[in-house]
Amino acid sequence: MAKIPYIKTLQGIAVGIRDLAIKRAPKDTGHLKEMIYSYNTPVKDKMIKQLSDLSVVIELTYAPPTAEYGQWFNDPPSVASKRRRSLKKTAIRRGNWNYALDAIDDDALNARFDEYLKLLGDYVVEDIEANLDL
Repeated sequence: MAKIPYIKTLQGIAVGIRDLAIKRAPKDTGHLKEMIYSYNTPVKDKMIKQLSDLSVVIELTYAPPTAEYGQWFNDPPSVASKRRRSLKKTAIRRGNWNYALDAIDDDALNARFDEYLKLLGDYVVEDIEANLDL
């Protein structure tokens, strides 16, 4: 399997996702923020995974073990129920709603993704040119 080019840039993006999720996670939820930090480390095969087709996935666990209640603030069950409306009010009062999704939609983070894709494109072009020069 080929190496992931510019792994440092991908690690920076993963750290950005994690840190924004922590920043936007609801306040007063016990140790949720600490668990998101400790469980989501930007090392290969933890947050950054390379698939067999050489594509890359960055994965954030927003409800890590011992802090599973994070799912209730980001993606609660029972779509149209009174319970969901109550959870949403509580989440908004405590800090945020869909905090992991908000982190991924951040403009600064999207700019970092664009920068990474440009670097990746340059890498592919250099690789093709090197192979053509043989």
